[in-house]
Amino acid sequence: MAPIAPSPRRDRLWLATYGASVLLCTSRHEIALFALAIAIALLLAGRHAGRLLRRAACLLVAMNGATSLAYALVARIAPPFDATVLVRLNLRTLALTLLTLAVVRRVNLAAALAPLPTLAFLLTLTLGQIGALRRAATELRLAWTSRTPVRPCAATARAQAAAATEALLRRGQARARSTGEAMRSRGLFDG
Repeated sequence: MAPIAPSPRRDRLWLATYGASVLLCTSRHEIALFALAIAIALLLAGRHAGRLLRRAACLLVAMNGATSLAYALVARIAPPFDATVLVRLNLRTLALTLLTLAVVRRVNLAAALAPLPTLAFLLTLTLGQIGALRRAATELRLAWTSRTPVRPCAATARAQAAAATEALLRRGQARARSTGEAMRSRGLFDG
């Protein structure tokens, strides 16, 4: 199948549909709705559905694992335990994650947001921040790899990952503060 030619109008339609889907998934609580959203996202992914589902499941475990575990522990201490709450939480997050990943693969955000200068500007800033943090993470990983000739133990790897995460968060926070001040000085946030 030949790739679809870029179309800003189609991208805006996809983005609007995605926004409506997110609104619907976050305002309703029916498990059937979440299952439908998951099915639609997997259909949109086509042959990449398996990869998309694996990626979403990894993200879901990372994000919702602690929340689900905390809910289960609190429910043991202070009953009642309602399993449907956990099912809804995890299905909603899976549906939103799959929809996001499916739409990001299809939509050219720059083209879709071109008629909205403020959003296009914010997208540019966001992509710049992502690129800078990605480069910083790569530099930290390469520096660590060059300084550790043998494979470190798990505790050392965890400590290094924690230190790198802290450095990236600090760097991201400093960049965001600097960007916010620059935007404010240029009158972007003036009413």
